[in-house]
Order: sequence, then structure tokens, then C-alpha cells
Amino acid sequence: MTNATTVNDDLLAAPREAWKQAERCAHQKIDNLTRNGTFAAMAEAVRHDDPAAYLEGVLAGLKADGVTKAAHKAEFEAHGRAIKAQSAPLIHLAGKRHFEIVERINGLRGKIQSADGLREEAVKKYRDAGLSYDQIGQIGLPHTPAEIAEWRAEIETLTAESIRIDAFLAAWPFHDPHLLEHTALAAAADLTEPQAIAA
Repeated sequence: MTNATTVNDDLLAAPREAWKQAERCAHQKIDNLTRNGTFAAMAEAVRHDDPAAYLEGVLAGLKADGVTKAAHKAEFEAHGRAIKAQSAPLIHLAGKRHFEIVERINGLRGKIQSADGLREEAVKKYRDAGLSYDQIGQIGLPHTPAEIAEWRAEIETLTAESIRIDAFLAAWPFHDPHLLEHTALAAAADLTEPQAIAA
């Protein structure tokens, strides 16, 4: 369940670009309120039983809404394109690293799956040759439990890194580089304050 502290933490962690968009939305609300003159004129038209004046007020309000929304949408999309262009090299590296992680995890999973079979085959081979379990233990078997545990730990680490990279790639249009902390891309992300982008 979300509490007020968590919500505040999420808001404080939002990238600077998100706050710019929130500011634009606030300005749009102010613009809407400044059209109170239109709404007041509509109310006056109703009071004086003047349907033509009322319809003119409705059309003026709809037109003002359309212009404001279109401008806001265009500004938002242009801002997103600018951020994406700035982030393009990092997006490329993140995609490449994601592919490397998937390949490595698949390879490790294959090794883990085949390890048990290889160990069983080796035990059977040594037992058929007449060796005792103590002798087999002294010779050693392929892929020790410690090796398998290391592979599992590496899979967990890579999975956590992959989740962070996926979050970065999915964060259109902001691509907050702080999402790449604790990944192999942390140095490339230059985790300093993101530069402001001119609107």
C-alpha cells in the first residue's frame, strides 16, 4: 500500500524533465482559468436569454481549448525528441548490454542444466570402473556445487542489472540515466545531473 512518504520520495526522484512537464500542465490550467471571461459571458447570455451569444461563447471556449491542447502536445513531443536525441548513444549501449545479458544468462542456464547430467555420467563411469565414492570424491567431478552456486549468483546479478536497463529503455521520453546505477553502464551514463534541454 502506498503511503505519503513513498509518494513524496517518488516525486522527488522524478527526473527534471518530468517537473518541466508538470510546470507546463500548471500553466495550461492557468490559461484555462484566464478564459473565465468567456464563461462569464456565457452565463450572462443565459441570464439574458441570448442563445446566439451563448453559442459564440461555447465555440470560443472550444477553440481556445483546442489551441492550448495542440500546442501542449507539440511541445511535449518536441521535448521528448530532444531528450531522446541527447540520450541516443546511451540508449544504443543499453540495448547492446541488454542483449549481452540475455545471451550470458541463457548460457549459464544451459550450463546449470547440463551440470547435473555430467556429474551423474561421471559417477556412473567411475563406478563402472570399480572406484568407490571416496575415490571418486578424491578425483573430483565436473562442475562442483560451488561452481553451480556461482553461476546461479551471476544469473541473479545479471537479472537485476537487466531489470534496471529495461526500466531505462522503457522510460520514454525521459530516459533517466540514474536508472542505470549499479549496471555495467554506470560510467557511460555519467551519473551527474541531467543537462537541461532547451524547449
